[in-house]
Amino acid sequence: MLHARTPLPIPVWHLVTLKAGAVVAHAEERKVEKYTSITPNPCLRFVPIKTFFEEHLHTDEEIRLVQEGSGYFDVRDHQDRWVRIEVVKGDLIVLPAGIYHRFTLDSKNYIKALRLFVGEPVWTPINRPADDHPKRVQYLEAFIVKATA
Repeated sequence: MLHARTPLPIPVWHLVTLKAGAVVAHAEERKVEKYTSITPNPCLRFVPIKTFFEEHLHTDEEIRLVQEGSGYFDVRDHQDRWVRIEVVKGDLIVLPAGIYHRFTLDSKNYIKALRLFVGEPVWTPINRPADDHPKRVQYLEAFIVKATA
């Protein structure tokens, strides 16, 4: 069973049972073609956790399945205030392309997540300010303008 956990345009589901079928269904719905596993840890030099915490956006959806551990995605609401979303083992989160966000570990300092990609894997953060970026403009038109109307 899946449960949405946020009123923002950010789907967060907790996969009560980490059954492959639920993950596959979401992956197929979003036309996911590629995936990689990532374990950011402040003690490991090869995964730059500081870059995750810098406010940025992506040109594609950011789809993550938390396999182990926990952390926080911070996103901006329609009034540009931070909203913190906790993710724990079993959570599947989808951040829309163009949303300003950042990620940080919690006090446990550990997370292992599956990154799901539509098309070729691209993980290029575009740091704020990027208000004129086409994906940012599309995001604002699709979500923020509707939220304030």
